[in-house]
Amino acid sequence: MTPRLPRRLGIALAALLLGSCATELTEIVVFVTTDISVPDTMDRVRITIRDASNSEIISETQSVSSAANFPLTLGLQASDSSTMTQAVRVEVVGLLDSAPVATREAQLAFVRGESRLLGMPLERRCVDFDCPSGQTCARGVCSPTALSDSSTPPFLGDLPNDVDCLVGAEVCNEQDDDCDGEADESLSGTTLTQCGACGLNCTALPNVLDSQCANECIIERCQDGFEDCNSDPTDGCEVNLESDPENCGGCGNLCSARNAASVMCAARTCQLDTCEPLFGDCDMDGTNGCETELTENGNCGQCGRTCPSGECTDGFCAGERPVAVAAGGSHSCVAIADGRVFCWGRNRERQLGTGDTNPHLTPELARGIGGGVLVSTTSNAAGLFVGLNHGCALLDGGEFRCWGENTGGQCGVEASASVRVHSVVVDSESFEEVEDVALGSAHTCIRFDSAGYCFGDDSLGQLLGAGAGGSRPTPTSIEGLRSAGYSTTCTASGCSDIEGSVEGLSDLAIGSGFVCGLTTRGVECLGEGRQGQLGRGSFDSSAGIAPVMGIATRPSQLVAGSQHACALDGTDIYCWGSNEHGQLGSGAIGEDANTARLVDDGPYLQVSAGAAHTCAVRVDGRVQCWGHNNQGQLGDGTTADRERPTFVQGIP
Repeated sequence: MTPRLPRRLGIALAALLLGSCATELTEIVVFVTTDISVPDTMDRVRITIRDASNSEIISETQSVSSAANFPLTLGLQASDSSTMTQAVRVEVVGLLDSAPVATREAQLAFVRGESRLLGMPLERRCVDFDCPSGQTCARGVCSPTALSDSSTPPFLGDLPNDVDCLVGAEVCNEQDDDCDGEADESLSGTTLTQCGACGLNCTALPNVLDSQCANECIIERCQDGFEDCNSDPTDGCEVNLESDPENCGGCGNLCSARNAASVMCAARTCQLDTCEPLFGDCDMDGTNGCETELTENGNCGQCGRTCPSGECTDGFCAGERPVAVAAGGSHSCVAIADGRVFCWGRNRERQLGTGDTNPHLTPELARGIGGGVLVSTTSNAAGLFVGLNHGCALLDGGEFRCWGENTGGQCGVEASASVRVHSVVVDSESFEEVEDVALGSAHTCIRFDSAGYCFGDDSLGQLLGAGAGGSRPTPTSIEGLRSAGYSTTCTASGCSDIEGSVEGLSDLAIGSGFVCGLTTRGVECLGEGRQGQLGRGSFDSSAGIAPVMGIATRPSQLVAGSQHACALDGTDIYCWGSNEHGQLGSGAIGEDANTARLVDDGPYLQVSAGAAHTCAVRVDGRVQCWGHNNQGQLGDGTTADRERPTFVQGIP
């Protein structure tokens, strides 16, 4: 036998004025409310009722044109005693043009001799919400469809006045789901697997070996090396005493050290990690912190350093103050005031210019360059340029030299795995007339006052076809050359592999598939934008330029990494785009930004963007880097990514 629908309710899928019910009536009154916009988001409601074998009893659809059509009601009456023990399934579906918008399901049984009210709200927060079998969306979370008797209050003939109370099964969410005035009631237990409020499983607590249940889980023993420091059993033994610097070896044992920028905990012992700028652990005794101030000759900038001139100013010997930093694929370099270059990070392709192929986690003199680079201490600029895995420099003697990876001839010599250093000659041009140099992933471009030249890989059209799709190590004239980066070359007529016009943009910064430039409105970008690198408040790509949001003025410097960009505005740095490795410098590693974010440090004088890391020179002359560090490209002596600026150690 199957339940039947009582005709006394008129099978009404509309608001009804219901009178009193017979006391011996065994029925369920389905009560449908909604906060979904009608009819814009939902124009019909379908109620389907099935029996225990999943056979359809009835399915009816009602058009709805306004909120006045609600609540909808439908009564389901047990026809005889045999059906009073059967369970029924109720499905309420909101539709728009016959397509489901929101669904609410319930499975319950009749209560003999009683009329029960089943609230089935269609909620805005459940629109397009999917739940696994046996669950339904309620209050924006998946809850069991199976309801107990307590989930359906008696229906005494009047519809509820409090339509905000959405009747449903009680679930553990600190809310009154079944509208009885209590939250999370009837969910407590006394067994280890169903203990206390909400039935916590004491046997599945993190890092717990032994536990008991006494209205709540009681932790008796943690795994070795872990402890319950917050006295909250729900998160188990949450602290790793082996490595937590705030609970090192014991709860509340905070690691600290004098003049330390960071400390660490290893094997339950506090250790000094890095020192604050201008301080060092010169006695190699971490227990007294960074005890030495590095501002005097003999310890100038680093422990034991004696300046040749005998002068130490602000931690720098004469001529050794950093001027400009350049970030590459997985390495970085800095030019100091006397023209020397120091590099660190990946070196498999000889991109550090150190004469070897060994990686370096801290700065190493690029002695292989064979000369000093041009520097301008007044404008914080240097003739130092870094690509993905190669570098080039304008030397103070008038030469232009390149080194590192050369698989596409990007160092100006026939293609090979790498070169130590090579002097590039460009026809009759004088390198004293160079206006700009730009390095891509595997090509190099030089812009003079009257002409532009590129050389290297042309497999993606970087040389605009001059290399016939291969490579061309000989500098080739590029008409209207603007700039280059990654696999792109931009001219007055556009960019080689980025759709859209760059007309009106100056000081181009080219990333992987996108380009930014300066206009009278500030910074504007176009191209690939799925990581937010266009900075316009969305994650959409675009062939048209639009301003970067979050930068109110025209910055003095603009740079681009693979999927992020940064701008120097006064002494502040703003970054946007991919933050997969913390390259935006604003924290929230892994959270991309589609508007400019302030790097909360500094003040800064100059900035450079690598593939997934960023480096900058501070006003005090210190160099900081942040982001990806898998090859030591941040220069802090580690290979750990940093989501905020960290000081480069040991320059020079």
